[in-house]
Amino acid sequence: MMKSGTVNTVVVFLLLIIGTPARGTVVSTVQELVDAIDTANSGGDKLIECENGTYMLSNLLHVIADSITVQSLSGDRDSVVISGEGMSGGVTHIFLVEGSDFTVRDLTLGWVANHGIQIQGEQNADRPTVSNIRFVDTYEQMLKTSAGGSEFSDNGLVENCLFEYSAGIGPQWYIGGIDCHRSRNWIVRNNVFKDIQSPGINMAEHAIHFWQGSENTLVECNWIINCDRGIGFGLGSSQHTGGIIRNNMIYHDTSGIFSDVGIGLETAPDVQVYNNTIYHEHAYLNAIEYRFAATTNVFIANNLTNKEICARDGATGVDTTNVKNAQPDWFTSILTGDLHISYPVPSIVDQGIPVAGLTSDFDGDPRPFGTGYDIGADEYTETGIEEPEGRISDAGNMVLLCHPNPFAEQTEICYRLAAVSPIELTVFNICGHRVRELQNGQLSTGDHSVIWNGADENGKAVPAGIYFCILSAGEYSASRKMVIIR
Repeated sequence: MMKSGTVNTVVVFLLLIIGTPARGTVVSTVQELVDAIDTANSGGDKLIECENGTYMLSNLLHVIADSITVQSLSGDRDSVVISGEGMSGGVTHIFLVEGSDFTVRDLTLGWVANHGIQIQGEQNADRPTVSNIRFVDTYEQMLKTSAGGSEFSDNGLVENCLFEYSAGIGPQWYIGGIDCHRSRNWIVRNNVFKDIQSPGINMAEHAIHFWQGSENTLVECNWIINCDRGIGFGLGSSQHTGGIIRNNMIYHDTSGIFSDVGIGLETAPDVQVYNNTIYHEHAYLNAIEYRFAATTNVFIANNLTNKEICARDGATGVDTTNVKNAQPDWFTSILTGDLHISYPVPSIVDQGIPVAGLTSDFDGDPRPFGTGYDIGADEYTETGIEEPEGRISDAGNMVLLCHPNPFAEQTEICYRLAAVSPIELTVFNICGHRVRELQNGQLSTGDHSVIWNGADENGKAVPAGIYFCILSAGEYSASRKMVIIR
């Protein structure tokens, strides 16, 4: 719990975390956008803000200079669309980036013949930030880091994005979500990947893939649904060294022509894979594989699957405290790929081992919750706010939970008050903008709940993405991250 006094203080706190850059060049037409990129490349204003609308390109946007930022003015990624001429059209990319410190946020990008964004590692393009982007309908990988020579792309961040094919299947097999060559110290977190599936010939590439000399990648808290392959480090003899894969949920139903592992390590020494949940309804036998003699010293622990975890082709490592017989009724909703735990399954709750760095779960809830660490991506909490002793913070008067989370249609927000108090319960988007006030008034001691249907103050459904539910009661405040998937 965070002691603040008013909900406004909490909003300011969120804005300080997210950042509130000064106003830059505001554009409202595609020509203004093209001109603004050219000006930024020539040393002019490097912050470009797009008003709501559709910007249909006739050529890619080439980012050459360092420290250029392109973002929506409103913060609503669904309201600012930058598109090519279709997957078979003449526009190859939205952004081709050779400058370092490029930031892009709060936009929809797609309908191009190659990639939504390509970061040119061969030009030593470092520290890209890709935040709250919807990638849709690219003919090849949606976000690409290319390589050449001895250079790397270092310290990239991809967070709170949606990668999807609108038809529920890709246009060909040579597609993927994130595909990074020679990339070091990247973080990929809190993203959703949907329907990266091949229509035939060969299997699609991964939702998330780092290889060809990549190192120390952190992949955490991503939700991968109906993708031919989930997360991959390395490929064949192309190496990935070090890194962590944790707290991800990976689901695949019986659809699609191809099927493969949820997590695959190939020539990937020193990787840690822990506290992921994988449930596959297709026929492939293994949920996690580590392969080839060069894959050594891997650590695979606390994962929850319904398929095997398998060492192949001479790979070696530690495989411990993994549960491989998950049942459908253990989860909130198999039909939607929601792999939160629906009740305290004895074989997984408090049965995991401590792992250095494991302090939270898929939702950001603290670990451990009870007497031990749970197995899988979700640290189980009671939906009725029956919190174990020690869970309530020093504030001592509130508990705030949302269930289900992530959700598509609605979620129930539950909280407890230890004393009669005036309260405000409000939803904000990731930019700190108020979305909807859910409750305001004086309430009695005890447990309370309200349903949020994912709509704003005007009754309009909000876009998929990250939101914060903030509860203010007297001198205390609490916040909860919520994820909407459409």
